[in-house]
Amino acid sequence: MVKKANLQTLEKIVSRYSIILMDTSVLSHYLGGNQDPISIEEKMIMLEEEHQSGTVLMDYLKKGIPCFITHLVSEEFQNRVHYPYKKMIKRAGSYKDARLIPKAGSYKGKELLKFRRKIKAAQKERTKLIYTFQENNKILELTEDEHNLYNIFYKRYSNLSSSYKLSDVDFDLLVSGAVISQTRKSSALICNDIRGISYAWKHIRRQENISSKQFGFVLRKGINDFEIL
Repeated sequence: MVKKANLQTLEKIVSRYSIILMDTSVLSHYLGGNQDPISIEEKMIMLEEEHQSGTVLMDYLKKGIPCFITHLVSEEFQNRVHYPYKKMIKRAGSYKDARLIPKAGSYKGKELLKFRRKIKAAQKERTKLIYTFQENNKILELTEDEHNLYNIFYKRYSNLSSSYKLSDVDFDLLVSGAVISQTRKSSALICNDIRGISYAWKHIRRQENISSKQFGFVLRKGINDFEIL
């Protein structure tokens, strides 16, 4: 498949920056993917997309690319490992009356069983992905000097958290990226929050006079399609 001119592989992205920091959402999904499915079929497509997304990242991590996650991203992602599959199946089937639930041998029953298996497989894949980050030492560790700069930036830009409605995880990711851009040549965030974090990222760059080449922002547009803002 020929990529659009503005889309690049992750390998191309990491060649431009010394360190890449990934947000929780892009570990399993991409912008424009089926992230809000309704039917069982759509939900299974979402789980398959998540599987493919994770596989691509694990392959890259094993090659030693400088792609990291923060401790908070790791914790948040792990907290999402356990899918409420019983609730998802119930919602997918929309059965208000227990007598209407399909029998195990029926077509609908087989589809629900397949769906449950995909959910359980996705749980294992998420655990495996985090383990791959850990095994390859890709959980970001700041030096003492970087911690000091982190504290300065955190205090200086604490108002951005409320202004752009950033979660603690997102604000930590943003500040960590800004710090790394000053201490390790360059950094980039891969995040699909094209409003909150990206606006805060632009604000910090303006205030600190940091170029986008030194502190970049990248969107994940496909399984292995990325776009630099």
